[in-house]
Parts: sequence; C-alpha cells; structure tokens
Amino acid sequence: MRLFEDTLPADAHYVPSIRSSLASKDDNPTPGCIARAPPHVLFVACILHDIGTASTYDTVPERFEVVSADVAARLLRSHGIPEKEIRDAWLAMSLHTSPGIAERLGGTVRALRLGVRADFKSYPPPPSELIDTWAEVIRWQLPRLEIEQALGDAVCEQAIQNPQKAPGGSWPGDLVRAKRDDPEWDGLNRGF
Repeated sequence: MRLFEDTLPADAHYVPSIRSSLASKDDNPTPGCIARAPPHVLFVACILHDIGTASTYDTVPERFEVVSADVAARLLRSHGIPEKEIRDAWLAMSLHTSPGIAERLGGTVRALRLGVRADFKSYPPPPSELIDTWAEVIRWQLPRLEIEQALGDAVCEQAIQNPQKAPGGSWPGDLVRAKRDDPEWDGLNRGF
C-alpha cells in the first residue's frame, strides 16, 4: 500500500483500485477456469494496475499497463512471491485494457479485467439488497471521483509527451487519437 499511496493521487485512484480489488474476488475462481489467483497477488495486481499513469513514470517508454505490471512484478519479487504468480499478475495488469482477451484467460487475468469492468459499470455489480457489509459499501457506494476523466487525462498527457506509450490499436492510442481529433474538448475523453 505504501508504494500505491506514495505514487498515485489518492483523490481519484484509491477508491476505484479498492473497488476493482473487491469486485475481482467475485470472479476468482472463474467458471470453467482451473487457475485461482492467490488473494495477495490479485490484491497487488488490482491496487497497482494503473500506477504506470503516475508522473513518476512519464518518461518510461512503455504503455502504462506494462509499466504498472513491471512495478508490481518488482514488488512481488522483493517479497519472495513465486515467479508463476508474478507472471500471472504481470499478464493481468498488462492485459486489463484488452477486451475479449483478458476475459478468456481465466485466473488472475480474468479476475482483474472483470473487477475493472465492474468498477467502470460495464460488468454487473451485485443487487442492491446484497450490499450490507463495509466492503460492499466501499465497493458500490463510495463516489466515483471522476476517475474516468482523471485516468483518461493522465494516459493522454503521458502519451502525448512520449508517443511510445500509445501505439496504434491500443486503448492509450484510442485516447490520444480522440484528444487529437478534438484538442479543445475538456470533458471525458471521447475515446474512453
């Protein structure tokens, strides 16, 4: 948590990362998949999945997803986590913006992708009558804090400075293209 708290702006990133972590637990293990993500590895993948958007990593010439995965891999390795689990976290983080791929891989990869989708409301949350624990309150009732705008802006700002961060055909590339198509637009990036 210290790496997360020291690197990302808490106002927009903290709650969504916690919410993604909690949501990912519902899809761990996933139907038809043999892999089950170890909870501590899944938690690190969820909490750090967007850390590559932090200004600390502006000059790293990789997509934010890959930067995030590399940061998490170093952290997990420093705590003696087995390489297979580190690889699962790395794949989950690097593929979490790849629709149709991550959902099919199972384990940590699918769990993180669906957790993020649930947080962005493109995957169903639990029915409101089931929201009765503190975790559920955090997960579904804390404010969104405009994470969509903050994340889209952070990805674009980095990629405009360093084009290698937004290759064609990627989600960061879509965001940059939308920004360049309408540079005066001040709302939520239309590529989001």
